[in-house]
Amino acid sequence: MAMKNGKFSSSVSVSLRYQAEPDTEDGVIINYIQQMSQKVSTPYKRTTILECWKNHWLPYAYEENGSKTPEQLRQLAIDCAEQLRAHAQKLEQRYGCSLPSPSPITPSTPSTNRVSQPEQVSLPSEVKPLINSLDFNL
Repeated sequence: MAMKNGKFSSSVSVSLRYQAEPDTEDGVIINYIQQMSQKVSTPYKRTTILECWKNHWLPYAYEENGSKTPEQLRQLAIDCAEQLRAHAQKLEQRYGCSLPSPSPITPSTPSTNRVSQPEQVSLPSEVKPLINSLDFNL
């Protein structure tokens, strides 16, 4: 239990152990994050992973738990999209590439604006057993 505002509250934790061959994409990124965490004074590994998760999934998570209004979800989605765009710009600048411009988004009226469900992701068959074997202790 963690202390919050002078009271004990339960906390949520995740434990992830994953091993990859060093010459695979997974192995390369794990090695990079581990090396970066040794070069900086902050907990780079944890911060990097959580920021990635937040920018990709936080609006969906809040929608699922029902603790945000549709307008709050909309603003959170905008904030996350801005972070993802900023990261895309860093990639473009560093590697001299450019993405096609996104098509303009037509806003809906607030009274009819419903937050849509996340798209169902179809995972390759070799990934499904890996995801099912991850040790998430929630």
